[in-house]
Amino acid sequence: MRAAIGIVALIQGGLYFGGRIDSMAQTWMAIVAFASGVTLLAGIITPITALVAGLGAIASGFSFLPAPPVSNLADSKLAVILIAIVATAIACLGPGAFSVDARLFGRREIIIPRRPEE
Repeated sequence: MRAAIGIVALIQGGLYFGGRIDSMAQTWMAIVAFASGVTLLAGIITPITALVAGLGAIASGFSFLPAPPVSNLADSKLAVILIAIVATAIACLGPGAFSVDARLFGRREIIIPRRPEE
């Protein structure tokens, strides 16, 4: 799932760069979308970049920020909600086994203790 959201963010950033950028907000959206896609694919600071990608999709989809001039992957409200839910899940779950974060900080294993016998 991390790769899917990363690819969507990369494509969205490419769509911003592909068209004629008219405003500074579109420039920043292009940079943020492209950078969050790259960092999500690599697995660097995954929780933060997943939240940034989710908030960027929400802002673009609900017209808080300008949409890309060429096309928009998050045209429908349902697609925006799906991207936001998956990005939130990625932010809560973390980077995964094959990421830079896992190599730097190690994998975490959750051990649930047994219930004491009464």
